[in-house]
Amino acid sequence: MTLVFIDIVASTVLVGRLGDHAWLDLLRRHNAIIEQTTAAHGGSLVDTQGDGSMLAFPSARRAVACAEAIQSAVRGAFLDVSPPIAVRIGVHTGDALREEDHFFGTTVHYAARVASHALGGEVLVSNVVHDLVAGPGIDFHESREVELKGLNGLHQIYAVRLMQMNEPAIEQMGPHA
Repeated sequence: MTLVFIDIVASTVLVGRLGDHAWLDLLRRHNAIIEQTTAAHGGSLVDTQGDGSMLAFPSARRAVACAEAIQSAVRGAFLDVSPPIAVRIGVHTGDALREEDHFFGTTVHYAARVASHALGGEVLVSNVVHDLVAGPGIDFHESREVELKGLNGLHQIYAVRLMQMNEPAIEQMGPHA
């Protein structure tokens, strides 16, 4: 099972800036993008809590493709928000315990910890996902060796290259971004 965690960066600041009602509208738009993009890539929305989502996929490649598509869609959909919202995304593959529509275990925690290291607009994957998807169509621009809270040792994570998606965003943000 490949799990994807998504989180809006600086959501508390955005709530304070936008107000509760505008924030709720923004969150609804965000969640609709997540749901539609996940379904289009053959995944399922497992859970949402606040501004975070957990997705599940039968394929690591589909999960990464979905994460790339979500980054692009979120960036394009929220140009009217100042500053535009950004999401961080983490992806990990492993055995997960499943009870009804919920997942449990180390794989869940691992995926969430990978996501916690991502910057806004970034997709990070575990070394397992990297090894499964490296090749045509998915490129990586850096790797990091990090500690993952609650998990022993150092862990290698990789940033997915989102070149075609990030370059326009930089231009849209202007020279003072």
